[in-house]
Amino acid sequence: MEQFRDKTMYRRLSSQLLAALQQDVSHVRGERTVENGNLQGLKGFEFNKQTRFHRVCRASHQVQLNREKGTVDVTFDKFDPRYELTVPKHTTHFKMMLTVHAINFDTHQTDSYSTLTSTIPLHTQLQDGLALHLDFKPNDPRHLIVSLGIIFVEILDGREYEIKAGIHNAMCITRVYEKQALVTQPAKPSAATILAHKPVALIPPTTLKRQHQNSTRKLHRSIIGTKQVSTAQKMELIE
Repeated sequence: MEQFRDKTMYRRLSSQLLAALQQDVSHVRGERTVENGNLQGLKGFEFNKQTRFHRVCRASHQVQLNREKGTVDVTFDKFDPRYELTVPKHTTHFKMMLTVHAINFDTHQTDSYSTLTSTIPLHTQLQDGLALHLDFKPNDPRHLIVSLGIIFVEILDGREYEIKAGIHNAMCITRVYEKQALVTQPAKPSAATILAHKPVALIPPTTLKRQHQNSTRKLHRSIIGTKQVSTAQKMELIE
């Protein structure tokens, strides 16, 4: 980002993050965090206030991000840099830069990825357009911030020079993909839990009476088979 920032970038970015924090609706005042705020306000943020990306680069382009695969692609339609770019004096070539920042604002865990095109002559018509591809960690659940920038250079006698120390370079945040909600799978119930919640079948009264009579008969036969019992005992068992 050193190639694009101006002296006010950190102050302006801090203001944007404060605005995001204030839109945190999941916490009470005093406990709000940027992590749970609305980060969509960062879209369009210019790293160099003096040179806005969409003013110097008017070529139409599309941004596609696939979180699951960990890829982001920016494709420009065919364009003529001489007419679609506003370039500073002495510019002979330019480069495009694509960056992705994966950020957790609570833990301050940040990973940055970037890619830069080769040096493209200003007088070359890009009939096939221009494509930038970038890989990052697949299935990263953090906030993903995509930025696109342009660098102006002069090539003289085979050597590359920045135009006025890069003060005309531009970069802006073009997309913000907020963090994914973590989905936890419910734990499988244990055997004890299943048994504890297993419905108990109700036995009809007629069945209970029949089971009681059968048990009584079995006990009666068992007693008779082992010892002599009195008539009174037999009647008592039958009852």
